Amino acid sequence: VGQAASIAAARDSFRFIREVDAEAVSSERIPSVGCLEEPVTGEWAVWGDSHAMALLPAVEALAQEQRRKCWVLTHSQTAPAVSLWKSGLVYGLREKTEAFNTAVRRFLKARQVELVIISCVWGDYTSEQPQKFEQELDLTVSALVQSGTRVVLVRDVARQDVDVPAALSLYVRLGWPTDSLGRAMRDHRDENGGREEMLEKIAQRYVSSVVVVD
Repeated sequence: VGQAASIAAARDSFRFIREVDAEAVSSERIPSVGCLEEPVTGEWAVWGDSHAMALLPAVEALAQEQRRKCWVLTHSQTAPAVSLWKSGLVYGLREKTEAFNTAVRRFLKARQVELVIISCVWGDYTSEQPQKFEQELDLTVSALVQSGTRVVLVRDVARQDVDVPAALSLYVRLGWPTDSLGRAMRDHRDENGGREEMLEKIAQRYVSSVVVVD
């Protein structure tokens, strides 16, 4: 019960919210997690929108364990790796998206980062120009691989109809089964098929260097 309550409370935590822009990247004023004291055994990066931020607690724990420093290259409602942006996403970098992602690519190449985790709500950015999005993402992944970087592409997380942390906490406290809580993965997969195929197609081009994960 205590753990469930902690999960519910964590939804309001701002600890891992990092709104980074092109200026911060170019001047290397970039937040990081993981092992922050020398010596480190390598460098990672997380690149994406708020869904990428949500990965940071787990990435931080793993990076600390493996003595890696992980750069946080995130901004809400901003697609990683491409120049495209969607006008309806008012909290994103919008017309500054291309400059941000260009700065990130330069930074990653200069630092010779060994692993880049790319995560976002793919469906928010691919609906208007899916072919152009795929082409630009593929070019970015190709450039990373050519510079010796391994790439992890993270699939969309299913959108839920309920406040999952609060509902999970309530169900546990009341002793209710949690198996049916939230949206079924199969329904999410059915809606998200095109984006899944895009990520898998790109990964297949770089079999030894790129993986797609949930």
